[in-house]
Amino acid sequence: MIESIEALRPHLKVAFDWLSSSEQPEGALIQHHGIYLLPDCSPEFSVQIAPETILRNQSIRRTVVIIEHRDKKFVDGAATNVLTEEEFKSFIELVNSFYPVFDHWNGVGCESGSMSVAADVSDGVVRLLATYRGGCPTHKHSLCSWEKCSWFKEGRAKAVLPEGWR
Repeated sequence: MIESIEALRPHLKVAFDWLSSSEQPEGALIQHHGIYLLPDCSPEFSVQIAPETILRNQSIRRTVVIIEHRDKKFVDGAATNVLTEEEFKSFIELVNSFYPVFDHWNGVGCESGSMSVAADVSDGVVRLLATYRGGCPTHKHSLCSWEKCSWFKEGRAKAVLPEGWR
């Protein structure tokens, strides 16, 4: 499965390039969970990149990267296909080849592993998050679920995402 993790390299490069240089149209948004990849090259794993910016202080920018098994299996409420130490270590090394990993959690023995990186986050991506967090201008909620309100769906459709990511 380590080969599957290394196969994620070009996808991570595309996503990190997008993260650091993306321009976005007015009104575009992504939710705080970020963007997802379900790659054919690594069918065992999915990857999530969540650019987290503390909006009160624009100089603090942190990005969380998560890997997890795509086919979750549980027995008596416990995950049976968990990340091995070798898998999680390989993913940390892969991400670290782009940006320094300064913290990680979950991982070994869990169905997913997370890490924080000090990635460059473009103003365009910061605006995506700010628009989402600002909420629906009509209904004042970030996940507007009012019937017939298309604010979230339309804003998400405007977002320019890296190729292969959703």
